[in-house]
Amino acid sequence: MSIRYLESAEHVKATVQKSLNLNLSTSKALDISSCIIQGNRFFEAAIESPMVIKPLLTFYGMSALAKAVILGRNNRNLASLKSSHGVSDTTEKGSKLGQMTGRINPSGTLIEFNDVISQLDCFSYETKQNRFDILTPTANSKAIENTKIKIHDIWSRCPSLGNDYKQIFNANPNTIHVSIDVAYNSNDEKIVTVTPPKGTETIDDVKALTDSLRSKLGFLSQLCLVESDSNGSYTTLTFSNFLPDSDEFNRLLAKSEIGHFKYDPYPKNYSDLYPLIEINGVVPPISGGVSFSEQKYIEPIDGKIISEWTLMYIGAFLLSSYCRYRPNDWTHATQSRISQTRTLDDKAVAFIDSFLKRILGDFPHFVTNAMNMKIPSEGNLIKRPHSNFWL
Repeated sequence: MSIRYLESAEHVKATVQKSLNLNLSTSKALDISSCIIQGNRFFEAAIESPMVIKPLLTFYGMSALAKAVILGRNNRNLASLKSSHGVSDTTEKGSKLGQMTGRINPSGTLIEFNDVISQLDCFSYETKQNRFDILTPTANSKAIENTKIKIHDIWSRCPSLGNDYKQIFNANPNTIHVSIDVAYNSNDEKIVTVTPPKGTETIDDVKALTDSLRSKLGFLSQLCLVESDSNGSYTTLTFSNFLPDSDEFNRLLAKSEIGHFKYDPYPKNYSDLYPLIEINGVVPPISGGVSFSEQKYIEPIDGKIISEWTLMYIGAFLLSSYCRYRPNDWTHATQSRISQTRTLDDKAVAFIDSFLKRILGDFPHFVTNAMNMKIPSEGNLIKRPHSNFWL
């Protein structure tokens, strides 16, 4: 479904009825469709605008679409929302782009938006017949109130921009690719693939990397490592959902390629020999499920795993604030200006361009899916046939 579909109040009413079994009043549906229309027009203008004003248009569009999600999933009208953004710019005067900082306020659009989307965060896998979404809620708004966040805390946690971040800033992103697949011979066995940005060559390297990952992703301690394959920059670690034993790493035999190790012999009757772990009971919060984008574990900030689009909202706000209230600094950076009193400050601009494109391209899709998503009355597993993911 295109987000343009939700510019119609009647279509908004039909969508909310199907996803939440709510009968929206016409006035509430008109409020939602108005937010969608405004957000779409801001985004269309932002796509065509130069960088000197793009952050302003992008944030205002994002704010309007976020309000639509709050209203639609909470059966509210626009007048009930607070007029504040829910985040403050705490950047010190004279700071460069990469030194921007913000603070999450106790009330405002961000707080209400996070309370909705943090409960929708999910992790997905597919069988031949169905798609399964495991609900893995991220931090609620009460938990993140007054949290201070640096712009690099956000940029390094953009799931689809990890390669850009590593290339531009020469630092590893704070995200880890995670995927779940069903074994070819059994729907009960799940294959979990984790791809950290670190190369390995020896079995000791593999063990050290696995131990490091298990310290961050505790659920991996309940899964057995069955394969490791490295290309020098990244390592793909494959786990299966049977419990590891003391011989886990001894069973990983080196293959012909350097950095490739595989569990051998692979247990054929693993279900008789090993107790299987229910994946949906142990998976931590993972981003990407709602928007069908790349699924990654986002590392915590101050011990809290914050929803991907909450972080993106804060990042968009900080850029718009820098652009609006520090026009000289923003223009200096985006136009690559140098003067006797200013050094070049354009290193982050290439990443900012990718960051804004990500919002403009993916956020409407996320909003559409969030408006359509059904939540089960019990449990955390959503099962859908392939042809009917969201409705």
